Amino acid sequence: AETGKLDRAEESYREALEIRSDYIEARVNLAILYQKKGDVSAARRTIEKALELCAGRPDSAGLGEYLQAILDRLPQD
Repeated sequence: AETGKLDRAEESYREALEIRSDYIEARVNLAILYQKKGDVSAARRTIEKALELCAGRPDSAGLGEYLQAILDRLPQD
């Protein structure tokens, strides 16, 4: 049951990103979902992309620090 919920959530986040590729919050949630599913490399790539998006937004400095902290805590591949 849990796997089905995670799969549906992943699909929803991906759809949101198709509509708005700069939706940082959806990327963060997708990365957390990947981590829960045990796909650390996908989680890392997703957070790295979110960090790239933050770099282009002066209003997201705090979010960038938060994302970097998440990235730093992810296990290495």
